[in-house]
Amino acid sequence: MNKFFTILFLILIFLINIAPIKTEEKNNKDLSNLIKLLNKKGFKIKNELPPIKEAYGLFENSTKTIWISPITNKLGIYKNVLVHEAVHAAQSCPRRFLTKLNIPIKLNSSQEKIIKMKLVNHYNHRNFLLEKEAFSIQTLPNSIEILSKEINKRCL
Repeated sequence: MNKFFTILFLILIFLINIAPIKTEEKNNKDLSNLIKLLNKKGFKIKNELPPIKEAYGLFENSTKTIWISPITNKLGIYKNVLVHEAVHAAQSCPRRFLTKLNIPIKLNSSQEKIIKMKLVNHYNHRNFLLEKEAFSIQTLPNSIEILSKEINKRCL
């Protein structure tokens, strides 16, 4: 009986350890596909310091360039920053000025508070709606899927 539980325990440890690898591989593939889609639609991704001091990411509409600071990898926020800036890229289509995507999103109260705090402390009030939408979309578990559909629909 002890051998049975030992083998069962080892199998469970193996299964638990393999699940995060599969999730990480899927996330990397999804990110890679998003970057390829953005490139295909004429956007440039630069994994280097944005030209605005202390920014993790930046979308420059006039050059269709997205900067992602290298520190975001170490902080574990690369995906969030890329999705956020890719939302702005999608917002820039098709007119070359940013307009809301108008994706209905339900946020919980703590998400609302965190986003509101970020907006008030770091953004100009004229950009609140666009920034709130970008922050909101990045909270979704299927953010890349939703964003990819929007980019394909809006960016010709």
